[in-house]
Amino acid sequence: MQMMAVNVPDDVTAGSDFNVSTPSGSVMAVTCPSTCKPGDLIQIAVPAGPAVTSELELTLGKEDLVRVGSANANAKVSKGEEFGNNNAKARSGTGNVGCYAGGYKNAFPVTGGSGTLIGWVQMRTDNVLKEPCTVKLVSPSGETLMSYEIAGLSKWWGTSTVVPVLLSGQVYASCTTSLESTGCLGRPETTTWVTRVDGSGGMLVAPLNTGFGTAYHTLNLIGCLLFLVVVGIIFFVLAESTPITGRVTSLDGTAEYAPHGEVSGIKTANFVPDPKDKKRSSYMAYDTKAKVDALVGIVMSAVNTALLKTQVQEGGGF
Repeated sequence: MQMMAVNVPDDVTAGSDFNVSTPSGSVMAVTCPSTCKPGDLIQIAVPAGPAVTSELELTLGKEDLVRVGSANANAKVSKGEEFGNNNAKARSGTGNVGCYAGGYKNAFPVTGGSGTLIGWVQMRTDNVLKEPCTVKLVSPSGETLMSYEIAGLSKWWGTSTVVPVLLSGQVYASCTTSLESTGCLGRPETTTWVTRVDGSGGMLVAPLNTGFGTAYHTLNLIGCLLFLVVVGIIFFVLAESTPITGRVTSLDGTAEYAPHGEVSGIKTANFVPDPKDKKRSSYMAYDTKAKVDALVGIVMSAVNTALLKTQVQEGGGF
């Protein structure tokens, strides 16, 4: 059996049955939960069909790293997506993204180590605090490679939230994500546990390491001590340009992978260890699914950070 996400049809009411076509080709009856209504997304167990490799897995299998960039005000959005300020709609081509009347929209690019654009992470919520946020990784051709939905910030700040992540419309993993604290110098700290629904494993993508003893912390400390001197500015600049890393481990903690990192808002999952890393020989090799896990983790972190910044810009509080 495997988990599959389906939408409750428009003509179905709570407690009534409707038919679902399964990956194995069979049709099965599903009872609509009493808490659901037409249009709601539910997870059901269905007979597994032939093993299918998603487009995202095929793409990442060719890369040695993947980067999630900063939000781009001139994002090239896919055809059919509505991005823009206020009521402006960018059906294709270039359109501005960000806050707009009645809601919030944003997008940031995902690229491979080869420089190839894998797609855009697109996010939308009508109320950052209270309404769910839908997130999609959309390829340049318009295909939804990955998607998930999280609750409003006020419902999961300081707690853990379980989120089903879909690859090409099929449930790939059940993820637990937490946004615990603002960390060093106001940086939000997101931890993501990725548990694959096929039982093959998963990954823990931990917050970036900005704590005591790291180069980032040391340079910032020197900058603080010298803030009255012009040279202090140099140390602040050096601190912000210094790569900071976060651990990437298997769910059971027995295997450690090359760490993910960030420089000036660009999050990177490194599939090949840095030659200068003294621990490089002890890292587990990334297979295709591990690459997907790492990407899921850094995308969730980037989305959480963007939502938090949006809430601050709107002048709200928790």
